[in-house]
This record gives sequence, C-alpha cells and structure tokens, in this order.
Amino acid sequence: MPVPQTSNDISAGRWIVRSPQDLLWRTWGTDSLLFDPRSGDTHLLDEVARNGLLCLQEEPLHAGQLAQRLSEWLDLDLDDELRQYVDVLLRRFFDAGLIESD
Repeated sequence: MPVPQTSNDISAGRWIVRSPQDLLWRTWGTDSLLFDPRSGDTHLLDEVARNGLLCLQEEPLHAGQLAQRLSEWLDLDLDDELRQYVDVLLRRFFDAGLIESD
C-alpha cells in the first residue's frame, strides 16, 4: 500500500476501512470511542469523524465524495472548511492504520 506523501495524494485516492469487523465501537451522544485491537489503540471521534469512518466502511470513497456524503448526512455546508477537515481526517485515519487505499 503506497504511503500518501501530500494532501493531494489523500484527496486523489479512494479509501476504505481496513477490517471493519475487528473494530470495537462505543458511542455516547455525539462522541465515540473506537478500539482497534490490531494496534491496541483507542481513538476518540467526534460526530463528523465517526460518520466519516462509517461511510468508509460502506464503500471506497475519494475525499470529495466523503465530504459530499458527510454534508448530506449531517446537514453541513459543503465548503472549503469541510473539505479541509475531511483531508485531515483521512490523513489521521491512514496514519492510525484504520483505512487503506483500494
């Protein structure tokens, strides 16, 4: 799996959750904890991050597609701020080993 070097690499690739059946979730209100037994890491996710990861469990998506889906699901403006946030999320998810390029 190639390592994305730039934000363009993140934006251009299609991403999907690695082994979603292994992930353990716990949600309280708008926050979620996600435990990845492969790494032993626990991740605190806000509502946007949680829904982003759930979208990537369903099908591989480009950053723009993910931003569009989150905009629709969460009734958010599809603007530069959301697009930049999605790029940051994808980088964080990739660095944590939660997603991979399809």
